[in-house]
Parts: sequence; C-alpha cells; structure tokens
Amino acid sequence: TEKGRIIGLGVLLNFDDYQLLVCGRKNKSKVMSWIRKYVITDDVQVNDANFKYSLLELCGPQADSFITLVTGNIVNDIEPNTFRIVHTENILFFLVKLVDEMGRSKFWMLGDYENSKKLVDYLLANKGPYDFTLIGEDAFNSYRIEQGIPAAPNELNDNYNPHEAGLIKFIDLNKGCFIGQEVIGRLDAYDKVQRQISGVTFSEPVKDDEKLTLIDEKGNEAGIITSSIKSTKLKEYIGLAFIKKQFLNRDIKLVAKNSTSRIIPVEVHSLPFIK
Repeated sequence: TEKGRIIGLGVLLNFDDYQLLVCGRKNKSKVMSWIRKYVITDDVQVNDANFKYSLLELCGPQADSFITLVTGNIVNDIEPNTFRIVHTENILFFLVKLVDEMGRSKFWMLGDYENSKKLVDYLLANKGPYDFTLIGEDAFNSYRIEQGIPAAPNELNDNYNPHEAGLIKFIDLNKGCFIGQEVIGRLDAYDKVQRQISGVTFSEPVKDDEKLTLIDEKGNEAGIITSSIKSTKLKEYIGLAFIKKQFLNRDIKLVAKNSTSRIIPVEVHSLPFIK
C-alpha cells in the first residue's frame, strides 16, 4: 500500500498476450480490487481465472528427481522462476520451477481441470519408490508454520510490512517508482522496523489460529500470535507471531494470553522450526 503495508504476495507468469497472477485464495478479491484501483487509462482487463486453471504444488526434498518421472530431462533445462509448456502422456500443462523457503526447487503444475485430473492420476500411479502423496489443508498449514511461511490473511495483510514479514527479499528497491517505495526505503535505510515474524512454541494446547496476545512478566504487550497449530512433525503446539524487537532478547520471558485471560507460557523460536 502507499503506507508500505502488505496487500498480498504473488507469482506473475508472463505469457505472450496476457499475464497470470497467482496469489493466495483468501486475499484474491483484495488483490484484484487493488489492481483495478490503479487501472485508470491503460487498456487492461482484470479477470478471475480460477474457473480456468487448477494448480498443483510439488515440494519436498525429492521434488527435483520425482518430477523427472513426468517431464523427463526437460526439467533440467528450466531455470528457476521460469516456466515451460509440457505435453506428455497425453497431458498438457505449464510447469513452473520455483525456489522454496529452504532454497530447494519446488514445482507448480498448472492446467485446466481435465488435464490436472489426469496429471494427479498419473503421479499416483507412477510414483515408483518415491514418498509421494497428496495432503490436505491442515497438513499443509502445519508444514507452512513449521517452515515459517507467512500466508493470507493471518500474516499477509495491511497490519504488517514486508520487512516485518520476512519478505523484503521480494522487494526491488532499485527499480522504478512503485506504490509504497518511499516508506519501505526509509524503513530499510534508518532501521525503523519495529517487529519481526518469529516462531513460538506453546507449553499447553491451543486451538488452531486462536487469538492470542504476547505479554512480558510486567504485562507489557510484546506481540501478536497470527497462526497456531499442533505440528504434525514436531508433535507440539507451535505458532507464528509478530514480536516487537525489544522483546526478542532471550532473557525476556513471554506468555500468551487469550480473550478469557488464560495464560500460556511460550518460548520464542527462530524460523524455520524444521531445517
């Protein structure tokens, strides 16, 4: 925004005669509205492409080698942050090569409904020795929090800026003018960032995405818990929080407080939880 706050995070696929912006499902309407706000005199049409495409994400330590079962060696010719049309086994889709939060390759497979269904069936039938499976939203949310990945609407919203959310690597401060550039530049130049996204572990069970405030021993507000879940891998309750920098000192003890004033001891953890 003009105040340097987050509207959303997306990946732009540049085709010959149109562009496809892939963003979070839960803030899609907000992103589209923001784009339309600044389409004034340009010959630009903004349309929702959800009905046209299905998107499958392939991630994990085996993703690089597993994808060759479908694409062959063509995947080795694709540079990170680029995409290629793939037509194999009578299945047509776009293969997008990206880099995940741990620096490993991950892949998006983008196609219409029929081709996406055939692709899923093919992957399940030809997974060979690989530990490939489909996961639901709860499992992905656990993975997301374990990796410290911010998502809409919990972390990606206009309460926070890219510095605080750990997204400054996606901001090019040397490009031409863009909305919010001056604010982001000042935060970067004068070290004015006040909060930082961090991990927390809870000593007691909490509800998924329960509304919790972090306070110190004197009752001073230290931050906000934005996501929480019982980790599938860690077997404990973890969360993401925006914590004021002055409270990130390891000697400062923090607790989480809910709407009924229940107090839960927490421990601040660096991200990601699992490397």
